[in-house]
Amino acid sequence: MKKLLIIFGSVAAVALLTLLAVSCSKESVKEITTPPAVETTTLVVPALRADGDATVDELRINSVRLLIFRSESISYNGAGVLAVNSYKTGNQSFEESKVPVGKIDIFVVVNEYTNTLSPWKNILDSPNLTEADVKNLAKTWTDALGTTNALPSVNASNPIPMFKSYLGVDLDDQGNMTYNGAPLTTLSVERIFAKVIVNINFDNGGNAVTINSLDVNYVPTVSWLSPTTNNNTSESGFFSVTGIGTAPGTSLTIDPAENLNSGKPNRKYVFYLPEYILVAPSLHTFLVLNAASKAFSIALGDGMGMHDNDYMNSSSATTSDLRISRNTCYIINITSITGEIAISFTVSVNAWGDPTPVPVH
Repeated sequence: MKKLLIIFGSVAAVALLTLLAVSCSKESVKEITTPPAVETTTLVVPALRADGDATVDELRINSVRLLIFRSESISYNGAGVLAVNSYKTGNQSFEESKVPVGKIDIFVVVNEYTNTLSPWKNILDSPNLTEADVKNLAKTWTDALGTTNALPSVNASNPIPMFKSYLGVDLDDQGNMTYNGAPLTTLSVERIFAKVIVNINFDNGGNAVTINSLDVNYVPTVSWLSPTTNNNTSESGFFSVTGIGTAPGTSLTIDPAENLNSGKPNRKYVFYLPEYILVAPSLHTFLVLNAASKAFSIALGDGMGMHDNDYMNSSSATTSDLRISRNTCYIINITSITGEIAISFTVSVNAWGDPTPVPVH
C-alpha cells in the first residue's frame, strides 16, 4: 500500500527551520604559571558552540528538496530505488503520494548549490539519482572565478546549505514512521558550515596595544554535503587566509590605529569554515592573532570544550578534539594582551541555534 506523506517546509517562514542541537560540555579551566619576573600575555578565550545573534542570512531558506529512496538496507527487490524527488521554492509545502510503505531512506537538502562551479541541483535533478550521488556531493572552496581559495560566503545570494539524512526509517500503512526505535514525527536539518566569532574587546588601561591581523590556517579545500571524513594528508589539500576582516569571507587587515589611540580595542570578526573531519591531527585548523609583536596560535575544534590550548596545539590532541563540526559556532573572547605568550581558556560548548522542526504528517 502507498501512503501519503506530507512535509511542511515553509521557505518563507525561515524561523520554522533552523538547527539540530548538539550536546553541551561544562567549563574547563587550566591555570598557566609563569616566573614572576616574566611579563605574560593572558588570552581568556571562551569558545562556545552557540550563537545568540544569528543573522537573517544565516537563517535564510531559499529552497528545500525532499528525497525518499527505498531503503538500501532492504533484502527484497527495489533496494535503493528513488521514490520521491521534490524540489520547492517559495512558500510551499510538500505533499507526496508515492511513498512506499516499508523501510525508506529520507534526505532533506536545503539551499543546494546551483551555480556553475558547484551544480548540485544538476545532479540532484537526475531521474537516475542514487543515495551515493547525494552523499558524494562536494564543494571546492574557491572564489567566484574559481581561481582563488576562499572561505564560505553567506549572504542573500549565498544562503548556507543544510542537510540531514534519515536512513532505515520504517513507514507503516497508517503513515506512522519509526526511526532508530523511536517515533519520527519531525525532520530537522543542520548547517553544513561552522561559524567562528572572535571578539577582541577589553580595556588595556589606556596603554597602547597593536593588533595587526587575524589569520586562519589549514582550511580544507573540499567539503561535502553529507558528513564525510577528509582523508587528505597532503598540505596541498589546504589553504590559509591572511587578514580576516569583519565581513565573512573578506580579507582585510585589522587597523592598528584604533588600538594605538584608545587602548580599548573593540573588534568583532566573523567568518565561516567548512566542516573538517580530519585524519591527520598535524593538519588541524587554527587561528593566528598577530598582536603586541607576537603571534598567538589558537587551535580550533570540538576539544576546545574540554581541553586547554596547549593540549589542542600538542601532538596529544586527537582527531575528535580537532574536528570542525557542522552546525557549530565557536566564539572566542580575547580579554587581555600584555606581552609574552601564555593562553588560558575558560570554555563551554553548546549548539549553534535552537532546533526547530519541520512537521511531518
